[in-house]
Amino acid sequence: MQIERIPFPPIGSNMYVVTQGRDAIVLDPWPDEATMQRLQGYHALIVLTHEHIDHISGLGRMQRALSARTLWQENCTPWLRNPGNTTPVLLAALSVSRGAEARDFLRGLHLKTETYAPDMTFGDHIALDWGALHLEGYATPGHSRGSACYRIGPDAFFSGDSLVPGNAVVTRLRGGDAAVLMDRTVPFLRALPPALVRATLRWPCPRTSCRRYRPTCWRFPSWGCPATRTAPSPRRPCP
Repeated sequence: MQIERIPFPPIGSNMYVVTQGRDAIVLDPWPDEATMQRLQGYHALIVLTHEHIDHISGLGRMQRALSARTLWQENCTPWLRNPGNTTPVLLAALSVSRGAEARDFLRGLHLKTETYAPDMTFGDHIALDWGALHLEGYATPGHSRGSACYRIGPDAFFSGDSLVPGNAVVTRLRGGDAAVLMDRTVPFLRALPPALVRATLRWPCPRTSCRRYRPTCWRFPSWGCPATRTAPSPRRPCP
């Protein structure tokens, strides 16, 4: 099994391509012409980790170019059917801080507003054999309603924005929910095998009166605070 990461330059998000033989799974596509040319003739599946514009900009173009099928968590669908959520204007706004080079790169893609309907969706979990590749998807809401993580094969784990090394998971965007993240997604991520996920994270403080982030005490899956060597507790107040 081969895994390739293709960064999306104007935003900093990533597309991943997983291949084995002539079977391919593309996660969070952007319209990279080289990737679409290379995958011609592959048995391709396009998968979304969530519904935000910086993770779906190549969805329609890549689906058509590869005659690919699509899969995402079912809560992505209402979002992706609304053209106000998929307009390239949102990408332009996200890329402003990256300057003229990012702006010109986006213009060169000639993106158009599209809406999307899935070939397959899932609720809490899906197990799927895509040719020689075995995929398992898990709903991990919090960053967005349709966020999901995927395990492909025994050793590859793709978390989208539900697990961000060295940074807090963003829950302030529309559809985000810090309480849901803490109640549903954090326990799932903590239970993952240590060999599968090695990242140091910060999470929103669960005290509703506090808007700060915990500084160092969220190490996955259950390694505890690196300072005190104790397991992190959701009820411990901010330092």
